[in-house]
Amino acid sequence: MSPLMLGLFCTLTVGAAATFYFWGVRRRQDESVEGIHSLSAMHWREFAGLVLEMLFRRGYSAAELHPLGSGDQSDILLKREDGVCVLSCKHGSAYRLGGSAVEELANSVRMNDAVGGIMVTPGSFAPEAYALARPQRIELIDGKTLWPEVEPLLPEPLRKRVQAYAAGRAKRGVGIGWTAALVAGLAIALLLPRSDGDTPDAPAAVAAPAPGTTATPKPVAASPQAAAAQTESQQEQRRKDAASAIAALPGVERALWSTQSTLSLDINSDQPDLWNGICGIIDRYEELRATRVQMNPPPNSGLPVRFKQCHTY
Repeated sequence: MSPLMLGLFCTLTVGAAATFYFWGVRRRQDESVEGIHSLSAMHWREFAGLVLEMLFRRGYSAAELHPLGSGDQSDILLKREDGVCVLSCKHGSAYRLGGSAVEELANSVRMNDAVGGIMVTPGSFAPEAYALARPQRIELIDGKTLWPEVEPLLPEPLRKRVQAYAAGRAKRGVGIGWTAALVAGLAIALLLPRSDGDTPDAPAAVAAPAPGTTATPKPVAASPQAAAAQTESQQEQRRKDAASAIAALPGVERALWSTQSTLSLDINSDQPDLWNGICGIIDRYEELRATRVQMNPPPNSGLPVRFKQCHTY
């Protein structure tokens, strides 16, 4: 195989592999991660409502939709063919639930004479939680297991925003992959020695530089890895610039990025034009216009945390 054909084969193989990984595998992973963050940003009752709708589709029905107890994180009774089941929704992606949470649900199962229980969280479970849950007929559903079932139940704007975020990251990855594939293919085609069958009958004449002139060396193209690193660095700097500008607004105590798509703000007062000022700064940066802004009220104010967006596309 000639170096040219070998280079073309390498380009197509690496490019196809990059497309399969970033669009077929990594995109779904990014959707899951961003989707779990979105579930964590909901109020407990919104989250519990999604879980109930998911379980109704599994065949469960309502036994007692009023929480057993008061406040959030309470248990809910459901019916199934063999009896009553206790549902426990633990909200928040930071959860890593262990054996104590399972024991609490097991006690609730016994107190309500139920046949089993279900514990759902956007977070995760420790290994000992699974070991305790199996013999007590308790099903554990973590964020990675939950997301594929509740994704079709999300409001359309929220689902599209999660999908658009993951698709954008996948497209960048595919572009970087094909750039690397093209560079590798060109390197193979130009640097590998030609076989005798590829050598032309007469060597091509090499043009010599005119007397008194010096041949100008060709500029060396930057590697795709270096270009990608530079792009990521520039994006990170723009996020820092946006956070610094917003932190300087009257009424904002602190601004920091909790994730690449979520900006957390500590506010000390709700100025009338505060949100317009925040959006005015975010709109300067094309890639940040769909940023989710978490508005944290002053401590002990009794006000809820709010999540807002300047743009939803």
